[in-house]
Amino acid sequence: MTKSKGIGRGGHRKGAGRPPETGKTSYFSTRLTPKTRSLLEAEARRRGKSLSEVAEDLLQLGLEEIAELGRPKPLRALLFLIESLSNLIGDPHRQDAKYSCHSNPYMFAALRAGIIDLLDRLRPPGEIVTPPPGPEQRDEVDKYEEEWPPWRYTFPDSPEAYARNRVEALILQAQMQQTEEEMREKYGDVFRFSWEDSAHLEAPRLHYGFVDAHRDLNLATQRRKLK
Repeated sequence: MTKSKGIGRGGHRKGAGRPPETGKTSYFSTRLTPKTRSLLEAEARRRGKSLSEVAEDLLQLGLEEIAELGRPKPLRALLFLIESLSNLIGDPHRQDAKYSCHSNPYMFAALRAGIIDLLDRLRPPGEIVTPPPGPEQRDEVDKYEEEWPPWRYTFPDSPEAYARNRVEALILQAQMQQTEEEMREKYGDVFRFSWEDSAHLEAPRLHYGFVDAHRDLNLATQRRKLK
């Protein structure tokens, strides 16, 4: 006589049933040449990771490289210099996380001062003159004059004021993308991203870039009131 499994056996029993998925909830399969498969397997053995983990890492690297190639050369050069400056400033305590530019006030102040000094050296010659609204901005003036605040479509006389407004818009955009990401994680494929129908790589790249920045730089605490 077999023992009864009892009422509530399975999903109601603690620890029973399929474990919840964390992080990776999207599936993708493809066919590879034997050469590519062999190289992936060798790299997986070298790293001590699974084949799927290594494949995803390499796909991410490839997509990031495509995005990097799409940036204007002066911007790529500037980002390279800022990254190198960060490494130089943190070099004496490279192995100690508490002395990184992200966690140590002294190192952060040094990086900030270094970036400002670098940008001062790169300043183009000439007088600071407030730019006129661009063509798209002038259209917004006509269409939304009563709805949008002035900083949406005009340049203030102070470059610093314009920068503060743009930084606030940047952080707000990161918050919006983070909210979309949380909705997708909660509701799965039922929720559609606002950019899902876009045919451009730039849309998802920007989304996940903002999500990563929101998480890695703790942007949730950086909102300020617009002035």
